[in-house]
Amino acid sequence: MTTMTTKQMPQILIVDDNQNNLFTLRSLLTEHISAEVIEADSGEKALNIILQQVIDLIILDVQMPGMDGFETARILGSIKKPKIFRLFF
Repeated sequence: MTTMTTKQMPQILIVDDNQNNLFTLRSLLTEHISAEVIEADSGEKALNIILQQVIDLIILDVQMPGMDGFETARILGSIKKPKIFRLFF
């Protein structure tokens, strides 16, 4: 009997309060790489997602109402979960 192992697709979280930016970024990512793209429209929603699942890459807008990207990144830095990467745009 052969056992097949399935490689899980990378989890990419994109965070932006602008829906057009989320759509464009999702389209670009899914067109060029095999990954599961998860969206959040605020820093608060992003943190909730990160606490519930493993995220391999975070693409984070810095200018958002409420919790901006810098505050979100500061809180992310204090979360002791493995494999958190941050990218700002």
